[in-house]
Amino acid sequence: MLTLPELALQHITKKGIIMDKEVNGHLYIANDNLKRIADALEEILRLVKADQEKMRKISEEPRPDLPEDVPFKGRL
Repeated sequence: MLTLPELALQHITKKGIIMDKEVNGHLYIANDNLKRIADALEEILRLVKADQEKMRKISEEPRPDLPEDVPFKGRL
């Protein structure tokens, strides 16, 4: 037969194991969510950089000479 302190220690240990599993589950979920956020931010940065490069190339292209009566002399 177990003594009262031994029973208490056994209960705390079992409860601690259950709590550890629960905490680990929450940490796994949080880590998974952070990974998804990081992946999304990385994709956004990739798209922004690609768009910046595209706009840089467009801005470097020579613009055609347009007659004075054209209302918009910029890119059409």
